[in-house]
Amino acid sequence: MESKDVVERCKKIIEGGTHTIVRREQQTSIYGMNTSTVYGVIRDARGVANGLVVFEIFEREVANFKYAMIRIVVVITAVIFIITLVFSNMLAASLLNPIRKLTDGANRIREGDLDHTVDLVRGDELGDLAGSFNGMVSALKRTQKELTAVNAELTRASAMKDEFLANTSHELKTPLNGIIGIAESLT
Repeated sequence: MESKDVVERCKKIIEGGTHTIVRREQQTSIYGMNTSTVYGVIRDARGVANGLVVFEIFEREVANFKYAMIRIVVVITAVIFIITLVFSNMLAASLLNPIRKLTDGANRIREGDLDHTVDLVRGDELGDLAGSFNGMVSALKRTQKELTAVNAELTRASAMKDEFLANTSHELKTPLNGIIGIAESLT
Protein backbone atom coordinates (compact mmCIF):
# COMPACT_ATOMS: atom_id res chain seq x y z
CA MET A 1 0.00 0.00 0.00
CA GLU A 2 1.34 3.39 -0.98
CA SER A 3 0.86 6.58 1.00
CA LYS A 4 -1.76 9.14 -0.06
CA ASP A 5 1.05 11.52 -1.16
CA VAL A 6 2.49 8.91 -3.54
CA VAL A 7 -0.96 8.06 -4.95
CA GLU A 8 -1.73 11.77 -5.51
CA ARG A 9 1.68 12.30 -7.19
CA CYS A 10 0.99 9.35 -9.52
CA LYS A 11 -2.48 10.69 -10.42
CA LYS A 12 -1.01 14.12 -11.27
CA ILE A 13 1.67 12.55 -13.48
CA ILE A 14 -0.95 10.46 -15.33
CA GLU A 15 -3.19 13.52 -15.78
CA GLY A 16 -0.23 15.56 -17.04
CA GLY A 17 0.64 12.74 -19.46
CA THR A 18 4.41 13.30 -19.37
CA HIS A 19 7.20 11.01 -18.27
CA THR A 20 8.75 12.29 -15.07
CA ILE A 21 11.95 11.74 -13.11
CA VAL A 22 11.99 12.67 -9.43
CA ARG A 23 15.45 13.02 -7.91
CA ARG A 24 15.94 13.24 -4.19
CA GLU A 25 18.86 13.46 -1.84
CA GLN A 26 18.40 9.96 -0.50
CA GLN A 27 15.45 8.09 0.83
CA THR A 28 15.67 4.82 2.64
CA SER A 29 13.27 2.04 1.86
CA ILE A 30 13.28 -1.68 2.51
CA TYR A 31 15.37 -2.09 -0.67
CA GLY A 32 18.09 0.37 0.30
CA MET A 33 18.97 4.00 -0.43
CA ASN A 34 16.65 5.34 -3.13
CA THR A 35 18.15 8.19 -5.17
CA SER A 36 15.61 8.66 -7.98
CA THR A 37 12.19 7.53 -9.12
CA VAL A 38 11.24 7.36 -12.80
CA TYR A 39 7.57 7.54 -13.76
CA GLY A 40 6.70 6.31 -17.25
CA VAL A 41 3.20 7.09 -18.52
CA ILE A 42 1.29 4.25 -20.20
CA ARG A 43 -1.03 5.26 -23.04
CA ASP A 44 -3.84 3.33 -24.68
CA ALA A 45 -4.39 2.94 -28.44
CA ARG A 46 -6.01 6.41 -28.63
CA GLY A 47 -3.02 8.01 -26.88
CA VAL A 48 -4.83 8.64 -23.60
CA ALA A 49 -2.69 8.27 -20.47
CA ASN A 50 -4.28 5.61 -18.29
CA GLY A 51 -1.45 4.04 -16.31
CA LEU A 52 1.96 4.51 -14.87
CA VAL A 53 5.14 2.45 -14.61
CA VAL A 54 7.33 3.36 -11.66
CA PHE A 55 11.05 2.55 -11.47
CA GLU A 56 13.01 3.25 -8.36
CA ILE A 57 16.75 3.56 -8.73
CA PHE A 58 18.77 2.44 -5.73
CA GLU A 59 22.29 3.56 -4.91
CA ARG A 60 23.50 0.02 -4.20
CA GLU A 61 22.18 -1.27 -7.53
CA VAL A 62 23.85 1.59 -9.41
CA ALA A 63 27.13 0.94 -7.57
CA ASN A 64 26.89 -2.80 -8.23
CA PHE A 65 26.21 -2.10 -11.90
CA LYS A 66 29.22 0.23 -12.10
CA TYR A 67 31.52 -2.35 -10.47
CA ALA A 68 30.17 -5.10 -12.71
CA MET A 69 30.85 -2.96 -15.79
CA ILE A 70 34.34 -2.16 -14.55
CA ARG A 71 35.05 -5.86 -13.98
CA ILE A 72 33.76 -6.72 -17.45
CA VAL A 73 35.86 -3.99 -19.08
CA VAL A 74 38.99 -5.10 -17.17
CA VAL A 75 38.48 -8.75 -18.11
CA ILE A 76 37.79 -7.93 -21.77
CA THR A 77 40.82 -5.63 -21.88
CA ALA A 78 43.03 -8.33 -20.35
CA VAL A 79 41.77 -10.95 -22.80
CA ILE A 80 42.31 -8.63 -25.77
CA PHE A 81 45.79 -7.79 -24.47
CA ILE A 82 46.70 -11.48 -24.15
CA ILE A 83 45.31 -12.26 -27.61
CA THR A 84 47.29 -9.32 -29.01
CA LEU A 85 50.48 -10.62 -27.37
CA VAL A 86 49.93 -14.12 -28.75
CA PHE A 87 49.29 -12.86 -32.28
CA SER A 88 52.22 -10.44 -32.05
CA ASN A 89 54.54 -13.27 -31.05
CA MET A 90 53.21 -15.45 -33.86
CA LEU A 91 53.73 -12.65 -36.37
CA ALA A 92 57.22 -11.93 -35.07
CA ALA A 93 58.10 -15.61 -35.26
CA SER A 94 56.82 -15.88 -38.82
CA LEU A 95 59.09 -12.99 -39.79
CA LEU A 96 62.13 -13.64 -37.60
CA ASN A 97 62.51 -17.43 -37.97
CA PRO A 98 63.14 -17.26 -41.74
CA ILE A 99 65.62 -14.44 -41.21
CA ARG A 100 67.38 -16.54 -38.57
CA LYS A 101 67.53 -19.50 -40.99
CA LEU A 102 69.03 -17.27 -43.68
CA THR A 103 71.56 -15.83 -41.22
CA ASP A 104 72.54 -19.31 -40.05
CA GLY A 105 72.90 -20.42 -43.68
CA ALA A 106 75.12 -17.45 -44.52
CA ASN A 107 77.32 -18.18 -41.49
CA ARG A 108 77.70 -21.85 -42.48
CA ILE A 109 78.61 -20.88 -46.05
CA ARG A 110 81.12 -18.36 -44.73
CA GLU A 111 82.68 -21.20 -42.72
CA GLY A 112 83.04 -23.21 -45.95
CA ASP A 113 80.03 -25.56 -45.83
CA LEU A 114 78.95 -25.33 -49.48
CA ASP A 115 76.65 -28.35 -49.07
CA HIS A 116 74.31 -26.36 -46.81
CA THR A 117 70.97 -25.15 -48.18
CA VAL A 118 68.27 -23.07 -46.52
CA ASP A 119 65.00 -25.00 -46.20
CA LEU A 120 62.46 -22.23 -46.46
CA VAL A 121 59.35 -22.75 -48.57
CA ARG A 122 57.33 -19.54 -48.59
CA GLY A 123 55.49 -17.59 -51.22
CA ASP A 124 56.82 -14.20 -50.15
CA GLU A 125 60.04 -12.20 -50.46
CA LEU A 126 61.77 -14.28 -47.78
CA GLY A 127 61.03 -17.43 -49.79
CA ASP A 128 62.45 -15.72 -52.90
CA LEU A 129 65.53 -14.71 -50.91
CA ALA A 130 66.02 -18.30 -49.70
CA GLY A 131 65.76 -19.54 -53.31
CA SER A 132 68.33 -16.97 -54.42
CA PHE A 133 70.57 -17.93 -51.51
CA ASN A 134 70.42 -21.63 -52.43
CA GLY A 135 71.12 -20.74 -56.08
CA MET A 136 74.11 -18.66 -55.01
CA VAL A 137 75.47 -21.56 -52.93
CA SER A 138 75.03 -23.94 -55.87
CA ALA A 139 76.89 -21.50 -58.16
CA LEU A 140 79.67 -21.11 -55.57
CA LYS A 141 80.01 -24.88 -55.34
CA ARG A 142 80.23 -25.19 -59.17
CA THR A 143 82.76 -22.37 -59.33
CA GLN A 144 84.83 -23.96 -56.57
CA LYS A 145 84.92 -27.28 -58.49
CA GLU A 146 85.93 -25.46 -61.69
CA LEU A 147 88.64 -23.52 -59.86
CA THR A 148 89.93 -26.71 -58.27
CA ALA A 149 90.11 -28.37 -61.70
CA VAL A 150 91.83 -25.32 -63.24
CA ASN A 151 94.25 -25.13 -60.31
CA ALA A 152 95.07 -28.83 -60.69
CA GLU A 153 95.66 -28.30 -64.44
CA LEU A 154 97.89 -25.29 -63.74
CA THR A 155 99.85 -27.27 -61.15
CA ARG A 156 100.30 -30.14 -63.66
CA ALA A 157 101.34 -27.67 -66.38
CA SER A 158 103.82 -25.97 -64.04
CA ALA A 159 105.34 -29.32 -63.10
CA MET A 160 105.65 -30.20 -66.80
CA LYS A 161 107.28 -26.82 -67.48
CA ASP A 162 109.74 -27.32 -64.65
CA GLU A 163 110.58 -30.80 -65.90
CA PHE A 164 110.94 -29.53 -69.47
CA LEU A 165 113.19 -26.69 -68.37
CA ALA A 166 115.32 -29.02 -66.27
CA ASN A 167 115.80 -31.41 -69.21
CA THR A 168 116.29 -28.65 -71.77
CA SER A 169 118.78 -26.80 -69.62
CA HIS A 170 120.91 -29.95 -69.24
CA GLU A 171 120.87 -30.57 -72.99
CA LEU A 172 121.75 -26.94 -73.67
CA LYS A 173 124.67 -27.03 -71.25
CA THR A 174 126.23 -30.10 -72.81
CA PRO A 175 126.55 -28.73 -76.38
CA LEU A 176 127.73 -25.40 -75.06
CA ASN A 177 130.48 -27.10 -73.05
CA GLY A 178 131.56 -28.95 -76.21
CA ILE A 179 131.59 -25.73 -78.20
CA ILE A 180 133.49 -23.90 -75.47
CA GLY A 181 136.07 -26.74 -75.36
CA ILE A 182 136.54 -26.59 -79.16
CA ALA A 183 136.85 -22.81 -79.05
CA GLU A 184 139.51 -23.07 -76.33
CA SER A 185 141.51 -25.60 -78.27
CA LEU A 186 141.48 -23.34 -81.31
CA THR A 187 142.93 -20.49 -79.44
